[in-house]
Amino acid sequence: MDGDSWHGIALRHAIDADQLIFFNFHTNDAHEVNWYLRRHTGCKQLSSDSLNRAFSSIAEPGLIFLPMNKADMRMPSAAGAASAGKGSNKKVWDYIKHNSLQDKLKRS
Repeated sequence: MDGDSWHGIALRHAIDADQLIFFNFHTNDAHEVNWYLRRHTGCKQLSSDSLNRAFSSIAEPGLIFLPMNKADMRMPSAAGAASAGKGSNKKVWDYIKHNSLQDKLKRS
């Protein structure tokens, strides 16, 4: 959705924005997150400060993931980083289309 942000989405779902970003891309490095947003989420527009990719209705496919429950938000420890992304987390992702986020939230 135009003008949406990680913080706004996280706030609506009572989760931490950094954890939501990590849940989606298994990194919190800004350069890597912006690469994923451009390459996989299709975010073509830049934020007002031109430092980051911005969510918009023209993003194609325009999808991010939301955890089904807060237990899915655990960030792996350094010891568990090698197994990050394996196991049940991939089975519980809920696709959200940015330009229909409000409709999805109204139905839930």
